[in-house]
Formats: sequence, C-alpha cells, structure tokens
Amino acid sequence: MADNRFVVIPDSPEGIPDEKIHEEIDDVVDEIIEYLTTQPPSVNGDGPTAEVGRAEVEHYQGDDQFDALDRFNRTFLEKSRGDGFSLTPPTPERVAAMLNGTSLSPDEVVAVLQPGMGIATVEKIAISCVMAGCEPAHLPVIIAGVKAIDAMGFYARAWLMSTSINAPMLFVSGPIVEELGIHTGQCTLGPSKWSMTNMVLGRALQLVLKNVGYHRPREMDMDTIGTPLKWSLCTAENQERNPWQPFQTDYGFGKDSNVVGVTSVTNQMEVPDHLSKQPEPMLNEFVYSTLYSGLSVPVSNREDADRPEDIKSATAGARLFPGGLFIMLAPEHAELLGRFGWSRQQAKDYIWENQKMPARWVANLTRWRPPHEIRDEWKWLLTASDEELDTVLVPSRTSPAEYHVAVVGGWGAKSIVYTTSQLAMVEITDRVS
Repeated sequence: MADNRFVVIPDSPEGIPDEKIHEEIDDVVDEIIEYLTTQPPSVNGDGPTAEVGRAEVEHYQGDDQFDALDRFNRTFLEKSRGDGFSLTPPTPERVAAMLNGTSLSPDEVVAVLQPGMGIATVEKIAISCVMAGCEPAHLPVIIAGVKAIDAMGFYARAWLMSTSINAPMLFVSGPIVEELGIHTGQCTLGPSKWSMTNMVLGRALQLVLKNVGYHRPREMDMDTIGTPLKWSLCTAENQERNPWQPFQTDYGFGKDSNVVGVTSVTNQMEVPDHLSKQPEPMLNEFVYSTLYSGLSVPVSNREDADRPEDIKSATAGARLFPGGLFIMLAPEHAELLGRFGWSRQQAKDYIWENQKMPARWVANLTRWRPPHEIRDEWKWLLTASDEELDTVLVPSRTSPAEYHVAVVGGWGAKSIVYTTSQLAMVEITDRVS
C-alpha cells in the first residue's frame, strides 16, 4: 500500500489515560475522515509516484560560512532531518559526487521505505549519505541496506515503530570490507579513528530511515527510552582471525560476494570467558548468560494469519533468515573452537541443544490468551501440573537457525550478543570502480 496515508498521534495509546487517548484521537478525526474519503494524489494505476521528483535546493545564509553552517544544522534538526550531531551540508555538488559511486540513475526508485512508506530514490539515499559523511564508494552499501529493510516488509515496520530499543545494524561481508576500510578489529563498533567508515555507514542508514522512511522520534519511532545504538551500528567479520569460511557463505552467498545484512538489535550483552580450554565450557557461558535474552517463543497461532509468508519476499534477490541471537564472537573464542575442529554450525547446534528452560516460562506466555489461539504443540501447557511446569525443559528457541555467529573484534576474550529481529541479506551491486 505504497500510496497509503498515515495519521500520526504523539503518544503510544497503550500507556496513557483514556481521556488523553480520546483527546489525541479527537485532534485527528477530521484528517482520518479526509483520508478515507478522498483519493491519494499519487494514485495513477501504475504504482507509487509520489515524491519521485528531484530534491529541491534550500539556501542558508549567515554572517560567515560557519554561521550559515550552524543555521543549516539547527534547521535540519528542528525539522527532524538530523540526529543531533553536526551534518555535512548535502549541496548539489556533493550529492552529484556521491551519485558517481553507483551506476544507477538518480531518480530510480530503490524501495518504498518503511515505516512511513517514503519513496527511496537513489538521489534521496545519496543525500543522507552526504549528510552522514560518506564517500561515493559507500553509496551502493547503503542502497543494498535499504533493499534489505524493504525485503522485511511488515516485520521492519514492526521494529521501526516499536516502543522497544530496536536499532538497525549493518553487517557487511565480502572483499568490499577491506576495499572500503571497514574496521573489524579492536573497537570495531567505535568510536575511534579506525572505525570511521563503520560510523558513517551506520549513520547513513539511520539518516535514510529518518529522511526518507519518516522514522522520526514521536512520529513513527515510538521508542520508550531510546538507545545510543540508533546513531550508528555497523561492522563486519574479522577475516584475519576467522577459522571458518566467510560469514556470507553460511547464508548461500559466494565467498567473493559482497553482501549487506540488516537486522534490528536490542539487549547488548557482553559474554566474557578467559579461562575455558575446551569448546563446551566456553559455549556454556553463552547458553546460560543469554537464556532469557529477548525471549520470544511462538505460542500463538495468530502470527501465522496476521503475517502471511509472501509479505516477506517482495524484494528480488533478498534472502531472509529468522531472528534470535546475533553472536559477535571474539576472535579468541572463535580460535578455541577452531583448534578443536568445531564448525560455526556445531557451535550454533550446541547452544540451541543446551539452551533450555522450564516449561513454566512458556506457560506464562499462554496465560492471557484464549485456548483456541494457542499453537497445538503448546496446548498441553493448559492442563500441565505444577511439577511438569517446573521439571520439563523445553528449547528456548525454535531451531539453531535463530543463532547467527560472526567473528568480530580484536584481542580480549569478550564476546557480545544481541537479541535480533529477522535478518535480511542483499548482495551489493551497481558499483562504480
């Protein structure tokens, strides 16, 4: 529904008094009626056409160039176009130079971008890349990132508009990592002079979401508290210390393919282990420390009806994988597994097989649902005894496919784990060498 129009209220209705809900809805009722009874201006029978035209040029003046720059930044922030840090002005000359990084036409539509269904042309993506401090060679990476979000469809809209601390993460794979100088070692997630490319790439995707997808706080980003991860989150696998094949090969891409993975992350957790000398004790640290992290056992059958499978596959060439845990495995932890001949898949299998919890935790998820909404495999919980609920152990996640393991970072036996949404992966194309 690319031409659908949205009415925005300032608060999430789930947590405010009834009278406040009534007040905020009353303020937009006339707008709702107008949208329901009039034709969207961009509907012409041929798909989305709104806002495809070239971007307009704005002018900023001041006592000197620094004053003009300050006025530009203040205005862009007031209009929710920025992220609170200083922006690089997207002048026509800078945008034209950025567009030299791709063979695509400036007015080509890459996606109708969630959550606000903005028309993401190549030029509009380039504008945010300039603002973030990117170089022309970075543009195809962000275009691929936009395609990945587009591939998630409804699922991306859910986490982008969530009241949770969902932050989009870019994970880049392939020879392009070294070509662009994406830092994969010590302090890869920054801040540092070494991770500057990581910083601007992650920031660029965020600015595209704000300026094209209308992912703006208190408009369509309803995060209760927020997180600094939303400024920038981008990294890649440390190939020099990776004992396995490159990350993207586990997902059906070639060893020399350049790929962008996008997911949303929450619940950052450090998992240290300096002492283990064998794989099992080390992996047990992940088993127990992340057991209840972002737990989401599918007990309801409503999701199957509300989110049909075909809504996830609109973007050609994109590959989608289940959400769960994204494990940034410290090189020392990965090398320990490698010395004992363990594969990446064996590590995932071990964590999944051992990461179990009392059935009572799943029963808690069924408590407030009508019996007919409980999946068949969990209906036994409705009549289970207290002893069964406390002694029967069940897997905390559906399958090992919900664990994503990448070798990230430098020295120090400390890994990081994030709870993640669906992972979308798209090959980076249309580059200009």
